[in-house]
Amino acid sequence: MANDFTSNPWVLDTAGATSAWTYPVKILTMVWDQPTAAGDDLSVTDGSSNVIWNHKAIAGGAGIYYTSEFYGRSWDGFYLTTLDTGTLYVYLK
Repeated sequence: MANDFTSNPWVLDTAGATSAWTYPVKILTMVWDQPTAAGDDLSVTDGSSNVIWNHKAIAGGAGIYYTSEFYGRSWDGFYLTTLDTGTLYVYLK
């Protein structure tokens, strides 16, 4: 599957150059769904390399997810720099 920035939520499964949104964005919630194993990493930054969300899975597999609330906070861009496994859902305001 390819990263999808066209819907709400964004559905992202690949980190790197194709996982960038270079415009201001307001994020309500992010959900990291089904990382494969404990120790898998997730890292999201803004356009100035400020950390939006860093997380390390403590478990993995079907039915496992991690969530973080941002309550509509604004960020200067969105860069999914690390996503070892799973899918990241980004809910926008």
